[in-house]
Parts: sequence; structure tokens; C-alpha cells
Amino acid sequence: MYYRLLSFLVCWCFFFILSNYGYAFKDSSPECYKTQIQPTWSNDETVLWYQNHLGGDSWEVVLVRTETGKRKSLLNTSRLKSYLQDLQIPFDSTLPIRFHDLSFDVNRNVLSFAFQRQNYVFDIKDTALNLIESSDPENASNGSQRLEDDFARSFKSGDHTEVTFVNRTDLTLTYSWINSSGQSVAYGTLKPGQRGSHHSYAGHVWEVTDSQGGFYGRYRARATASTIEIHEQLERKERRITRTPRKSKENSPDGLWQVKRVSGNLILQSSDGQKSRTLTSDGQPENPYQFLSWSPDSQSIVAAKVFPEEYEKVYTLESSAPQGYRGLLHEQRYALPGDKMTRYEWHLFNVETEKHHALELPAIDFRLPEVHWINNQTFMAKKHDRGHQRFRLMSCNTHTLKTQTIIDEQTETFIWSMNGPHIPILSFLKSTEELIYVSEQSGWRHLYLVNLNKPGSMQPITSGEWVVRKIESIDEENRQIIFAASGRHADQDPYYLHYYRINFDGTGLIELTEGDGTHAIEFSPVKRFFVDTYSRVDLPPIHNLRSAADGKLVCHLENADNHELVKAGWKTPTVFHTAGRDGQTQIWGVICFPDNYDESKSYPILEDIYAGPHNYHVPKTFRQSRWYEQETEAGFIVVKIDGMGTAHRSKAFHDVCWQNLKDAGLPDRKLWIQAAANKYAGMDTSRVGIYGTSAGGQNAVSALLFHGDFYIAAVASCGCHDNRMDKASWNEQWMGYPVGPKYAASSNIDHAAKLDGNLLLMVGELDNNVPPESTYRLVDALIKADKEFDFLLLPGQGHTNGGSYGNRRRIQFFKEHLHP
Repeated sequence: MYYRLLSFLVCWCFFFILSNYGYAFKDSSPECYKTQIQPTWSNDETVLWYQNHLGGDSWEVVLVRTETGKRKSLLNTSRLKSYLQDLQIPFDSTLPIRFHDLSFDVNRNVLSFAFQRQNYVFDIKDTALNLIESSDPENASNGSQRLEDDFARSFKSGDHTEVTFVNRTDLTLTYSWINSSGQSVAYGTLKPGQRGSHHSYAGHVWEVTDSQGGFYGRYRARATASTIEIHEQLERKERRITRTPRKSKENSPDGLWQVKRVSGNLILQSSDGQKSRTLTSDGQPENPYQFLSWSPDSQSIVAAKVFPEEYEKVYTLESSAPQGYRGLLHEQRYALPGDKMTRYEWHLFNVETEKHHALELPAIDFRLPEVHWINNQTFMAKKHDRGHQRFRLMSCNTHTLKTQTIIDEQTETFIWSMNGPHIPILSFLKSTEELIYVSEQSGWRHLYLVNLNKPGSMQPITSGEWVVRKIESIDEENRQIIFAASGRHADQDPYYLHYYRINFDGTGLIELTEGDGTHAIEFSPVKRFFVDTYSRVDLPPIHNLRSAADGKLVCHLENADNHELVKAGWKTPTVFHTAGRDGQTQIWGVICFPDNYDESKSYPILEDIYAGPHNYHVPKTFRQSRWYEQETEAGFIVVKIDGMGTAHRSKAFHDVCWQNLKDAGLPDRKLWIQAAANKYAGMDTSRVGIYGTSAGGQNAVSALLFHGDFYIAAVASCGCHDNRMDKASWNEQWMGYPVGPKYAASSNIDHAAKLDGNLLLMVGELDNNVPPESTYRLVDALIKADKEFDFLLLPGQGHTNGGSYGNRRRIQFFKEHLHP
């Protein structure tokens, strides 16, 4: 339960970083085309095909032959209309002229597709179109991107991306984010004919509905920007819990035994029910034994004795419940930093000898115990020490009871093991008794090969002043890894992702992607090829087909077409970087100027801040919807910056946040804004405001408390204003354990009397991520310090920036105090 809650909370934190980026546009508004490619492959991977939207109702089908690297436009809507007219086949020109159910027969050299309830075959050699039979086409539905599971939820956040919905219905539609708990959070409405784009993260789920409760599907955001056309209402499928028949983990692998728990004790029972014996007798319901795992040979059982701790509750009051006239009290169990956590002690049982052993493995007092068998008699157990300053991987031989420490990493700051880093610390190999270990012990995040039979055996696979960000695949047969990394190109933004292949022994490093931008790849089914898509905030996506063996370019596929945006005067953010507080390390961010920006005039500056150490937060990919439209139209210049203390740079860069969340990279941010103003004369550094939500709310208030000489106005939504009052998992990762004076030093509440500037606080009364009393206590401290400030309580809302009402109030507040 605790970790499901944690997943939900982290998902919320990620999502609110850029929650005000999405706006709706009329369908006739300028658009960027060919932003994504969804290829289909022949079985032998000699051919792939896909469809391009060329603008309006113009589409084309593209065929690529991988052996020759030749790309050919096979058929487009203009030619299709001509063929249909020649065949005297009527079609409805008011419907989208799009191809559906595309397939290509390599042997016959023909393209098959559906169009307006008809199936067709196009002979490439003879350039002839033939009608096959009637069909119920896909264009009567909402596209192939609809998820099969109509109750799907967002899972762990991936990279920044964008999702665009196009309303092809006659009703006004609402698009909503579905969080990891299944809750729906509305983010925009679309009138008939409108499209709406919104910042998202790969893996997040969106749902489309209408005001009458009509359902139009759930869709998952892809790693690259995607467009989803909504044509008709759908029937929500019944929720079915499908249980794949499988052997229960309590059943022995040989099928002869089963472990059961009765009144806190473990009992071993034969599968036929004829034999039974008690494994433990000292367990109690309040202090039970818990089965963990069978050995592969069914001779040993690993279990834990559990010493439970129940977290205390936090409460929220729903003041304006939809029914009745009394407020509703809500409660949830919520672990705060320093709270006691459940402890697990290791035990082993031998089936044949009936012996019970308490193992000499350290108790697990943070997270849950996990068992990984590397052979019939040896299992591995990992331990994250509470406070995140030590990680151990230990082995235990169930025959000799000997335990060994294979990995023992310690640090004076923190080992990043929670709330990211979106790459597994341990990847056990299946064919050998080895694993791939991810560590920042060198000062940069790299891969290491570990022999599980040799304690301390750790051979570097990657090395250098750059960061491994993702393990894409592990090829055990050829002993190679494909991974993503950033920071290897000195002439590029250090956050841009590139993909590489390397041997287990650290030799043969090959860069698979090429191009100045951040890359996402999609492999062919058997991984002989991949589509490489890269973009920047100021560069529309470029798509290339490459060989997975060496990254060699097979064929350039497409350049996204943004000519409509450019013609309409659309502006990209301006990328800017300059040295931070140490005078050397480059700090990166973006600047968004008003459309009518004039260097001879003076503009106030707004910083959108989120300095959560679990990620970087300045987007790196292209998006076609306008950035900070409401703020720039109001006459503000908006900046977003990744200062020291955020992730995916060096360990030293990240460590700035250690026991120092009040820092928030603010010294770097001030220098960055000042340097940008030296280059862009219209930026007025005497009128700087700052705003943020969640951790960003904490950061915004910290800016006024500790840097009131620079920031003169702030809006903070649902902020974590004292890290002792927020979730243990997130705060102990960065602030340490046990709770000490550093927590007070970073507390906005304890330093409320230092407020210098104009402050608006907002909080949702039902916030179940950061308890709302964090804001309430800050309000109390400010009143006691006799400070002037504004406070907006949002009835019925949870962890939020206030939605459209909050955005309007925020902009109004900055207008009053920064005078654009």
C-alpha cells in the first residue's frame, strides 16, 4: 500500500512541473506535420511502411526497403481520389481522407488498405487500384492508439513529450490526465473542430469524455509527440480482472508442497493435503512470519519475521461536498520523515531436514525484502539503508548458511535509489551469475559488471564525465548493452539523450544515433533496425532509419513540417546557458518572449520553477502548442531553468540539494537570469517573479525568504513548506535520516519572518500528496510574524496549481506587483 501510494505521489510531482502548458486551437490553426512515425514491418524486416499527414486532409503512404535504403511515396490522397473517380467509386469528401488497416505483401508487391468502409489493393508495379470488399473501417473509431484497457492508469513517468487531441465530433470534449491511482484530472476542453496539445510524460494516460458522460477512449503518451483524432463515442469495456493461470508463489516449484500462514505462523503442507508440519510456532498475528520465496530445487524456503509499524494518519476536510451540508473528513495513513517503519528479519527453512535458521543478514527496515536466486542454493538480497547513504547486495548459501556482501556502496551524501532515476540499479543476467550494476561512485552514473561469486568484483563497463540514463536492452549471448546517455557531446545541451552500444568488458563503444537534439528510438521487431527520432525545443522532429548493429544511416525518413507555424508567427523558446555559481558549470534553460517583444522596451520576468532533485525539468523536445501563452500575452518574459541540485548531471551537481532543499539552485538561477538580461536588453531584472507547484511551491517561497533581494513576487501552489511534514520516502532521500537540524534550516515555516516581497499562497483542501497543513502552518507563521501576503484556499481540489482559475489569479497577482 505504501509503495502504491508512493508511485501515485511521485507521478503527481512529475506532472505538475509544467501543468500550465496546454491550450486548445481551432482545427484550422497552424500545425506541425510528420511529428511522429508509426512503422509497420514485414516479417523479414526488408520492408517497412507508414503513413504521413501532409496537412489538411492530405495523407500519404510511404514504403522503405531496408536492403537498398530506398524510400518511396506509394500513394497519397490526391492520387487515391483520382483512382476512385476513374473507377467511379463514390466517396464522402467531408470525411477525413485517411488510409486505414495498412498492410504490404512483400511477395506480391501490393499495398492493402481500408478507406470509407471499403477494402482496396494497390498494385505497385502496375499502379492499379482494385476494390476488394466492404469493411467496417478504423476511421469509424478513434484510431489505433486507443488502449485496450479502458481503465488503464499512468505508470512511472518517462521523458517529456506532448500529446495532441483533435475533436472530430459535434460535441465539446474534455481531455483528462489519469493518475497512477486511476483518478481523472481534467486539463482542457475541445469544441467541435478544435485540437488541444498538452505537455505530458511518456507512459502517462489520458482520457477523453464529453459533458454527458460519453466515453471516447484512453490513450497513453508516447516517447515522441503524438496526435490522436477523436471521431466517435465508444462503449467503455467492462472491467475484467483476468487471472492468468499460474502457480502460486507459495507452491513449491516441484508442485509437492505449499506454504500457508495461520495465526502468524508458517505451515508446510503437501499439495495433496495428506501431510502437514509446522515451520514456526513463535509468530503472532501482530508479529507474523511472511513467506518470501522457494529455492528453484524446492529444498529451501526463505521467509521473514515481520515487526509491523502502522503509520499515523493525516486528514483533509472537504468543506463543499456535493451532497449534504456538513463537511467530510478524509484520512490516510502517511509516513513522515523519521517515523518508524516495518522491519523484516531473515529466516530459512530446509524442507528435508526440517531445520529452521535465523540468517545472518541485516534486517530490512526500509522498503520490502526481495529474493533473487542465482542457483538452487544461493540467493541474493539487497538492502537500502534508511537515509540512502548505503546500499548492499548480499548472497546467502542455503546449504552452508554462509553470507557474503557482494556490493557495499557508501556515500557521505545520498545514493539515488528512489524517486527516479528511471534506470534499474540491478539487472541480473539470466545465463550467468553476473549482474549489471548502476552507480555514481565515480562521480558520474555508469554501468558496472559484477561477478556474484566474487565479493567486491566490480568492473566498469562505461566511464567518463557523462551520464548513463537508460538501459535499452541487454544481449547476454553477445555480451552487449544498448543504453542511452547524455553529456558526451561538448557542443550540445548536456541533457540531450543519445543511444550507444558497448560490450560487457567496456570495449567497442559505438554511438548509434546522430544529430544535435535529444533522441528517442523504436526498434524493429527483431531489432535489426530502429527509427531514430530527435528534436529540440527549437527544432521539429527529424526521423531516420538506422542499423541497430552500428548506427549506420539506412535511410532518411522525414523532417517534420512546421511551415504553417512559422508562417503564422509562432516562436520557439530561446535556449540559453551560462556559468553557474562556481563560474564554470553551465546552467541550461529556456526563455519565452512575448510575440511582440521589442528590445527597446522593458519586460518583467517570471520564472516557472520546479527544483525537485528527482529529475531535470527544462523540456528538451519540440512541441507545436505555444509555450506560456497566457503569461507572454500578458506581457511577461518567462524562463525555466535547471539549477544545481537537479538530476542527470554529475554527482557533485546533484549533491547540492543534499540536506539543503532550500537552495533549489537559486544562486545559479539568479546568475542565469542576469546573464540572459545582459544579452536580451528587454529583460528587466528589477521586476522578477517566481511561481511553482508542489516542490516548486516550496522553491517559490524559498526565493522570497532567502533571495528577496532579487525575487520580488511569488505564487506558491500546494507547496511542501517544511520537509518534516511531507512524505518520508521523498524527503529522506534528499534531506537524510534521522531528522536533524538541516530540516529546520530548509523550512519555509521556520523562516517565515524573513519574508521580503509579495506572496500568494494557494492550496487544495483535499491535497493527498503534500498534506495541506504544510501551507496552513506557513500561513500561521506568517500571521504570527505580522507579514502581508495573500492566501487562496481551493475547496474540493487536491494537489493542484488551481487549474484555469488558479492560472488567472496567478497572472493577475503578477500584473499587480510586476506591472508588465
